[in-house]
Amino acid sequence: AGMNDIPKNEISLSYGTLTLLQFESGLSGILGTGFSGGLLILESISGYGAINLSYLRSVNGWLALGADFSAEFLSMTFKAKETGNKRESKTAAFTPMATAKANWLRREHFGMYSRLSAGAMFMHEKVDNNVLTSFAFQASPVGMEFGGFSFRGFVELGFGSQGCILGGVKYRF
Repeated sequence: AGMNDIPKNEISLSYGTLTLLQFESGLSGILGTGFSGGLLILESISGYGAINLSYLRSVNGWLALGADFSAEFLSMTFKAKETGNKRESKTAAFTPMATAKANWLRREHFGMYSRLSAGAMFMHEKVDNNVLTSFAFQASPVGMEFGGFSFRGFVELGFGSQGCILGGVKYRF
């Protein structure tokens, strides 16, 4: 397959950890303990990372545009210092984003790229039954893909709603 035969479309599924939501929740949990004067203590936090689905279409030899969708679930437990009563907070976040990917290196079995995504995060907090909306982004300056013509694995290093470290598989067609 020559360079002109590179597939125009790609669908990928990935998992990312150390997400912005995990950082923000950890920070707000720590600050919440501080703001409550130590009356409410963050006992545990468990973030499961983000599951990401992406579709991209090449518009020329180096640029691909498309959309990403991420889902993430997070749970925190707070304990009241006086009574020992526990309160669990569960959050589900869903994030649609527009995405641009710039290919820097394209070889038959290896590629390098950078990716930037922006959109909205919709967070449903189970205890209060609130839906909060916030700006969401993912900046992955370093992405590497490897494998065959149609199926490839990939890893990314970056920061944002999809994580600092992402890994997954993609199908190019």
